[in-house]
Amino acid sequence: MEYTDPTEEREPVDNRPNFGQLPGLVEILFVIFLVIILGWGGSQIAQMIARSSGQDLETLLKTLGENNTLGNRNLVRFANLAVHFMSFTLPCLLLAIFIRRNKWYEYLSLNVKPEPRILALASVLIFVAMPFTSLIYWINMQIPLPEWATSLEQGAEEMINALLTMDSPAELLFNLLIIAIVPAIGEELLFRGVFQKVLTRSLRNEHTAIWVTAFLFSMMHMQFEGFFPRFLLGAILGYLFSWSRNLWVPITAHLVFNGIQVILKYFAGGLMENMEAGSVDKPPWFLGIISLIFTIALALHIKRALKKEDTV
Repeated sequence: MEYTDPTEEREPVDNRPNFGQLPGLVEILFVIFLVIILGWGGSQIAQMIARSSGQDLETLLKTLGENNTLGNRNLVRFANLAVHFMSFTLPCLLLAIFIRRNKWYEYLSLNVKPEPRILALASVLIFVAMPFTSLIYWINMQIPLPEWATSLEQGAEEMINALLTMDSPAELLFNLLIIAIVPAIGEELLFRGVFQKVLTRSLRNEHTAIWVTAFLFSMMHMQFEGFFPRFLLGAILGYLFSWSRNLWVPITAHLVFNGIQVILKYFAGGLMENMEAGSVDKPPWFLGIISLIFTIALALHIKRALKKEDTV
């Protein structure tokens, strides 16, 4: 029999349950539960913000086009910020803390500092892909929508156009926060940081997980005229995450994609309005094809660069 000294110091035993190996379905159902509960909480906060103007949120949104004042715009921005943070960012953080405790950032793949060169390449990839996604967007717009979907699109477009009214650099910075930075972080945490990772583990097929996640990502926005270009964007972001294993890479690319549109609206608002009014013809198909070729080439270059980093 082995002798054990009772006075010998022993390492403390952590008797807390380990949730690091939760089944994928349980993780997804748990985060969806958090999204629903916390999203509802965010909507209540948004209602409180709207009521400071003497009206409820629905009325404020409906009349924003007519009463497009700085005060009303900022109320909607703060309401949007509350809903988005509570619906996307907070549920993912709580899930990660529940599963990995103080190493939550590892669960969400936020623990590695990204190479600036890779972030730059990912940003350039978004620029290069834009002519092709613009062509796909034009094709998407030719698909007739049912009346209920058209009404939904018009309501969303009116609200976005009102929010994108920017009369000062301060409004530009505020919009970059709520339209570019916060959505890039929150949506990437949920879709690439949780859904894609869990689906990859459950389906054991990374490509299927990427495209299923991209589909869910596009569906979530509930804007059908932009479904297919957003679907492709989701796939690009998914592959960037798959190759890098670092969520900061798709977050940066997503931020660039959203930020470009806000900045263009601020500095070239007239051109954007003409495009929205339909005065611009179909984008040149050859430009879209060239964009697709360069997008694939640059994506493969990024993949090779990341693979080379892993072997060093």
